[in-house]
Amino acid sequence: MKFVVLIKADQSGKAPDAGSMSALAAAEGLRKEGDTVTAVSMGPEEAAEALGRCLAAGADEAFLLCDEAFAFADVHATARCLAAFIGKQVPDYALIIAGEASSDSGTGMLPAELAEMLGRDQFYYTSRIERDGCWFLMTQDYGDETRVCRTCGGSVVSVLSDAYPPADAPEGDASAVKRLGRIDLGLGTFSVGERGSKLIMKDMGASE
Repeated sequence: MKFVVLIKADQSGKAPDAGSMSALAAAEGLRKEGDTVTAVSMGPEEAAEALGRCLAAGADEAFLLCDEAFAFADVHATARCLAAFIGKQVPDYALIIAGEASSDSGTGMLPAELAEMLGRDQFYYTSRIERDGCWFLMTQDYGDETRVCRTCGGSVVSVLSDAYPPADAPEGDASAVKRLGRIDLGLGTFSVGERGSKLIMKDMGASE
């Protein structure tokens, strides 16, 4: 099976954030002989260092979606790039695993947007993932209740950091990270970055 892990660099830009490392820990926990784990992130060139750390932590390959055209992308435009990546590089993936929320915006909206674009199921608040043959059992923790769902491959899953303590992120080789741009993904200029975004930032400033 092939597992894809969505990686977000922390505020330093040089290491994965805690949620990303929890997602990587979940993928590594599911791995069996012959399985692969692919880490992917969209961001500036500096994010290659964070992906290099994912390789050192156990990922088999890592991709950085990096292009000036991707600048100022909102959740919708970011999900479009990731969906294009999935379609070209790992169309036969088993699961896409993300952290609970990114360390910057903290909205946790990206996995849902990506799942919608791929036409796949999406699971939030996942505290446990178990393999059941070619199926998966997802335990979702809503605080006052839990739910267990059985799903086939192809779902997008957000895991709780408390359930999957972040893996260590030792220094890795950023040169081993593969770079892909807009043309590599087969996307037009008006479908990525600020032009491809639905959310338009009017102003930004410190709160009073």
